[in-house]
Amino acid sequence: MKKILLGLLMIFALAGCSGLSSKTAESVVGKEYVLTTSTKEVKITINFAEENFFGFSGVNNYFGKYTVSGDNMKLSHVGSTLMAGPRDAMEKEFEYISALDKVEKYQLQKDTLILTTSSGQQLIFKESPKAELKK
Repeated sequence: MKKILLGLLMIFALAGCSGLSSKTAESVVGKEYVLTTSTKEVKITINFAEENFFGFSGVNNYFGKYTVSGDNMKLSHVGSTLMAGPRDAMEKEFEYISALDKVEKYQLQKDTLILTTSSGQQLIFKESPKAELKK
């Protein structure tokens, strides 16, 4: 009987630990965030679904996969459409996509999402005021 109770206690403890990470990840799912350095002409966005992310990077749409563990976030398999645009927009887009590839951490503070790269660069987003997207 003691072993059964101990086993159940361990299962609940482990389930509780894994729930923290998924609950945190769920808080960004279904929402659109706009990069704070976006201009009226170029609105850079990021959206999260269950295991995927996607958005608009100034000229092209982009997409990829992500994983979350605590405050660690890894964006991978980043791809995009291949449209051409104004040179300055293309340069900004290249810098942004390159930074996404290096994201290691994330913070969510109310309506602000901060993605931090391995070099310490921060991409700061504000939640879009539009209605939540479907999860």
